[in-house]
Amino acid sequence: MERLKILIFRIGDRHFALPSKSVKEILDSSGSLKPVFYGGGALKGMMNFGGEVVSVLNASVILDITDNAGGPMILVCKERDMEKVVGIAISEVREMQLLQISGINPSVETDPPYVSGLIGETDENSGKVVTLLDLNRFLDFAFTKIDRL
Repeated sequence: MERLKILIFRIGDRHFALPSKSVKEILDSSGSLKPVFYGGGALKGMMNFGGEVVSVLNASVILDITDNAGGPMILVCKERDMEKVVGIAISEVREMQLLQISGINPSVETDPPYVSGLIGETDENSGKVVTLLDLNRFLDFAFTKIDRL
């Protein structure tokens, strides 16, 4: 059986996941982030990551989710086919989990374009639905939203 290792995290009161191979590092945003004042809040700031300037996206603004925590954690992400690293500000990292691929409900036509599937009833988040994100499609969605602001 094919498995997928995912990182589950929270934005506001909603739970999301990314394949763990897409997340290079998890950082506390205090002190490392230089805020920017354009992008309508969707672009939270810039930071130095290993000598590279990295844009940090504010996931709560992009996904229109109320987040009183203000994104204190940053997921530093990169897919193999991506030229640049990108940061995504989130509320909290919840857990790492190994899932059977068959346990992921594929996205349907009515789901937003960045959703690759839904996962229900994870161990720690019993009763919560976790939205599995496709990183490339999430970034495409985020950058079009920044361009519109």
